Amino acid sequence: MLPVPALDYQGPTTLPYTPLPEDYLTLPLFTLFIRQVRQRPDKLAIWDGVAGYTYHQLGQYSGRIAQTLGQLKHRQQQPIGIWLENDRQFIAVMLAALAVGRPYVAFDVTMPLAYNLALAKQANIGDMISIAAHKADLQTLEAPVLYLDILPEGGSSSCFQPTATGDSLAYIIYTSGTTGTPKGVYQNQRNLLHDVSQYIDSIHLSAHDRLSLLYSPTVNGALRDIFGTLLTGATLYIRNLRHHGLASLAAFITTYQLTIYHSVPSIFRAFLLTAGSQTFPSVRLVYLAGDRIVNQDVESYKRHFLPHAFLYIGIGSTENATIYRQWFVTHTTRIGDEPLPVGYAVADRRMYLQSTDGSPTPLGETGEIVVESAFMALGYWQNPALTQATFTQTESGRQFRTGDLGRIRPDGLLEFIGRKDRQIKVAGHRIELAAVEAVIRQIPWVQDTVVIGRPVASEYVLVAYLVSRTPSPAMDQAALLEYCRARLPVYMVPKHWESIAEIPLLANFKVDLSALRRLDAQRTLQVNASSSVTPANGSAMTTAGIKRVLKEAWCATGAGLPTAYERNESWRSGGGSSLDAVAFLLKLEAALNVQIPSEWIHSQMIPLALEKQLLKRVGLMPEPLVSSVSRPVIYFFSAFDGLGPGSVELLRDLQTWGEVNLISYPDVTALRFFDIDFESYIATLMIQIASLPPAQVIIGVCSGTYPAHEVARRLYQPSGTSPALVLVDYFAPGQQPITKFATQGLVGLWRSIRSKSPYQLLQAFSRRFLPNRVYRQLKQYHQQDPRRAYKVLERTVRLAFLPQQVYLLRMSENHLDADLGWEGYCGALIIKSFSFSHRGMLRDANHRRILVDSLRHIESEHQVSVR
Repeated sequence: MLPVPALDYQGPTTLPYTPLPEDYLTLPLFTLFIRQVRQRPDKLAIWDGVAGYTYHQLGQYSGRIAQTLGQLKHRQQQPIGIWLENDRQFIAVMLAALAVGRPYVAFDVTMPLAYNLALAKQANIGDMISIAAHKADLQTLEAPVLYLDILPEGGSSSCFQPTATGDSLAYIIYTSGTTGTPKGVYQNQRNLLHDVSQYIDSIHLSAHDRLSLLYSPTVNGALRDIFGTLLTGATLYIRNLRHHGLASLAAFITTYQLTIYHSVPSIFRAFLLTAGSQTFPSVRLVYLAGDRIVNQDVESYKRHFLPHAFLYIGIGSTENATIYRQWFVTHTTRIGDEPLPVGYAVADRRMYLQSTDGSPTPLGETGEIVVESAFMALGYWQNPALTQATFTQTESGRQFRTGDLGRIRPDGLLEFIGRKDRQIKVAGHRIELAAVEAVIRQIPWVQDTVVIGRPVASEYVLVAYLVSRTPSPAMDQAALLEYCRARLPVYMVPKHWESIAEIPLLANFKVDLSALRRLDAQRTLQVNASSSVTPANGSAMTTAGIKRVLKEAWCATGAGLPTAYERNESWRSGGGSSLDAVAFLLKLEAALNVQIPSEWIHSQMIPLALEKQLLKRVGLMPEPLVSSVSRPVIYFFSAFDGLGPGSVELLRDLQTWGEVNLISYPDVTALRFFDIDFESYIATLMIQIASLPPAQVIIGVCSGTYPAHEVARRLYQPSGTSPALVLVDYFAPGQQPITKFATQGLVGLWRSIRSKSPYQLLQAFSRRFLPNRVYRQLKQYHQQDPRRAYKVLERTVRLAFLPQQVYLLRMSENHLDADLGWEGYCGALIIKSFSFSHRGMLRDANHRRILVDSLRHIESEHQVSVR
């Protein structure tokens, strides 16, 4: 095994600094911070662009907050939520939470409200800290809220004695899971301090440094900047890129003479595009991590930063807390071919490679990256099953299998190869390519397909290669997009489609991905060439010129974006990624010669609204903006056990009218029956829904009426702007249909009983007459088919009253059950009866058309009623 180099190997070894004291692992973080307060009371600690705190002010303010939190004895074990902008107050609250030994959960207030509220419920927040400006958003929060505007007055609290210890939990950081459900990674203060100490020792961080904070405090990347600053007496300068944009980042660095620049590579690239030939002599270290770094980034660093500056590169993850490989690059470092190495070994974070059989991977060969450390994250918050499945306890601490593939070079540097399981990251989401292929293969004329990630500006876009069943395929890309959008999240829909005669295969008949990527490389140049926009000089400052520039920039990326522009649909609907949006922003700024606030650029932006903003920005009177296409956003809740052929056809019919978002359900079949719970089920759905555009119509079919009702209740706005809720032919929870006996009589009932097995009769009896707990245990004992888990889920449904008008579509066989039990669950119930049966409503095309026409009428009626 190669020796582990010093943390500052090839770095700023001669730069003086003071490491943390030897006993730092035995102390709470707040104690170490107070030492800096006493040493440097009048030194500036934080500046957020509006105001700042000296170390004395920050210590006093965080101490006052900690005193208030310390009085809440009955909630000492529950996390503290922080619902604030990325500013100086946010960091003061983080310190206060650490002082009293309660983990904090940082919320990004720019995220959808429903998403944040769902996270708060999942985290079991004990107290939320915010300001009065966010009071309206927090009205439905179950946890009590402490508003800093009315913080109780207290004495001098800069010497607040922390009640925390090194074992106290520090934070819970939510990361995007591979299923789309965020996972809360939690850590204690000892392990947090260990990572901060390694950062200080690596870059020789000292009181003379001035650091950038470009990350949101909600992510792991911000922790080193924040606590590295406050434990060394340095100064932290906060820059909210959503408010200030990327164009002003160069001025930010030069104005405050920053010495440490830290961001993800995509921000680094985009910022330098706006910098022209400018250099930044004050910067002594550029820190890049969080995504793939390429040789071009090294060349950019050499062009814009002086020879005394180091480029500090690392690879890590929230679970590893944080960096497990790192190295320093200088102007004289020789860089070979791609991939650019990600670093040498790091002390106390043993990283090695494993082959597929679990044996050690020989030097120079590719294997899975495995990390062991006593300072790794403790697990996933309130999810012991996932923790046990992900982390393995070893003699040296905990082991985490990253799922990444790497290769160690003879010089000890690690090369990152990619994902072991063909997962790639697109727009911040991990995507399993096989899952996309499985959906595309369901298209009738597709014989086979392979989906790959095409690297564009160091991010991936999805490209689907199709083999047709017919000799001359007529590939309708619009139809392909519509098909996939109805079945996949937007970020999983391929952006490019290519038709090929056959899939290249290896000798063992597996797909030859290398040959396919070589083929795709020929198309990459064309994609890059099509992404340029002709600058619009003087003509851009007319209404027609701005419209032209906006259209060219919007449509430049290709794929579904031109279609989205013509339909006035959102950037996300057209398949645009977050990196595409950054490039789009820069093109607009360059073409119009104006600074555009970055908060204008997001996944839900639509062309006409953006056009109006641009016209106001340049001082032109906007023309009346009327969309030629009005398509309501629809949330569609299918039955718990999935989509049948009829439901798929109904979705296709609905797509002709509106923008349908099929709500995907978490898999409950793998759970034990007593772990199945409707409340947790809904919490997972709310996180998914928070990333979708607001709905005008919510439709629940069969058992999907239950989550549809509960989601509508949580989205309900007393102002009257709530979406229309349509429940399609299903009984309310706890209701039993009387129509079978009434319409079939005793003979039909006897035939129904005779057709069932004794086990089925036992199940029917248990469901109707036994208590819920006993029934669930009996279901667990008699489990024969995982699909029965959905029936157990139905038994856990508990719906609350929804104070709005609800529409119920009732089919012919249920005409004796007037309201199907729903009247007590809504403010008003409008029943629409149909002459065809429940089964016939989906199987017959004419019946589906009648349903869709009825839904159109309901949506129009609802829009009139809420105006």
